[in-house]
Amino acid sequence: YAQNTKGFTPDKKAVAALTQKKDSIQFITFMGTWCEDSHFIIPRYFLLLDAAGYSSSKVTLIGVDRNKKTLNNLSESFNIINVPTIIVMKNGKEVGRVVEYGKSGMFDRELGEIINSVK
Repeated sequence: YAQNTKGFTPDKKAVAALTQKKDSIQFITFMGTWCEDSHFIIPRYFLLLDAAGYSSSKVTLIGVDRNKKTLNNLSESFNIINVPTIIVMKNGKEVGRVVEYGKSGMFDRELGEIINSVK
């Protein structure tokens, strides 16, 4: 965990967006303890949440097996193909997601953009 947070500073715009909307959004996050991308991204994800003062009670963290399966078929319900997958929710509805490192390779920046788009 510690080695994957060393030298990482969360994107300032993402921290600001999350701080502003922390009372109105929730996260459902799928990860694998066996997954190198999860090992790298999830500790940094928690640094982002901490920097924004985001309550861990609003994060649901779900572990998947190597076949991306979960109890009660949650991974199928959320169409999980790769992990980690961070889903941004508002009022019980998905408003966006970041899969693995995101499209730009900057998962925190992409999360900030999704959060900023939430009305």
